[in-house]
Amino acid sequence: MSRKTELKTSSTTSILEYILLIGSVCILAIRTTYTESPHITSTDFSLALGNDGISLLITTAVFGIVALWFIFRFSTGKAVYRQTGIETGLALFAIAACISIFAAANKRLAITDAVTIIAPVMLAIVMVQLLDRSWKIKLVLWILTALALAQTYQCADQCFVSNQMMIDQYEEEPQKQLEQLNIEPGSFNHMSYEHRLYSRDVKGYFTTGNSAGAFFIMAIAAGAALVFWDGVRKIRRDKLIHIVLLAAAIAGLALTHSKGAIGAFVLAAGMLGAFLMFGKKIQKYKWPLLIAVVLAGILIIAAVIGYGLKHGTLPGGNSLLVRWQYWSGAARMSADNPLTGVGGGNFGSH
Repeated sequence: MSRKTELKTSSTTSILEYILLIGSVCILAIRTTYTESPHITSTDFSLALGNDGISLLITTAVFGIVALWFIFRFSTGKAVYRQTGIETGLALFAIAACISIFAAANKRLAITDAVTIIAPVMLAIVMVQLLDRSWKIKLVLWILTALALAQTYQCADQCFVSNQMMIDQYEEEPQKQLEQLNIEPGSFNHMSYEHRLYSRDVKGYFTTGNSAGAFFIMAIAAGAALVFWDGVRKIRRDKLIHIVLLAAAIAGLALTHSKGAIGAFVLAAGMLGAFLMFGKKIQKYKWPLLIAVVLAGILIIAAVIGYGLKHGTLPGGNSLLVRWQYWSGAARMSADNPLTGVGGGNFGSH
């Protein structure tokens, strides 16, 4: 291949990667501002697409970006692939998903569930390949923190205004609202919906407060990366903006009232602080510490399960009562279907 042809191929590949990066960022924005719940189908036939349709449309776009990157990148003969560590887990999940699809009673829901989970993981792998310049990384970090600001605004609205309005509307016409959401009265989905409604879950644009909390943890990490990008001594106007965005993400996490997400954030922050302060000592005693942490985790899990089996619930109110129902239901399903499972999206029907 001549030098001129090589430059042309390189230029074409770069342009394509810029297009794919823009597409990936757009999908990131859509997925964090569109409440995706592919297992609840709207009965409003005035809409061109139901919830399933929109979710699968986004998923198709993701698979298109992934396919284009692999085709064009490897067709140049100069493929550079960065290992992410996600590949093995993704392959195992995909195999398990295929097995469970064949065993599922509702195969359409199982397929939808599998592809909507696999697609964003594959997009993450491709984004690792695309983010090969510092300005690209900064762009994604900026977008994540900006999206967190939008989430915080939505959480504040839910916390102080809209959640109570939804409860009032439901109590006024419960049957109408259930029909709009395609939920059968008295079903598992009805119980789950009422729980989420009356728990006043602050979830931003996500389906649960835990999901919103998990996103805020990621956004806080992105905001912190921007704040400390050039070190702690250089205070510029853009760094002050980063600090404001970081503070907004922390406020959003607090608004979700998600015990799991807030606890995970505090634990992660504590572990990071311990590593920064005592990194050398931790490295020296890493195996005894790892064994101690694993044993502590096993003891905590055993204590939680023991309490649940004895009392039929977990300590912590209605939220953990419902969670125990999920866990005990999942345990019974696993016992009945140990090798295949029941298929994604089929939990409610079992």
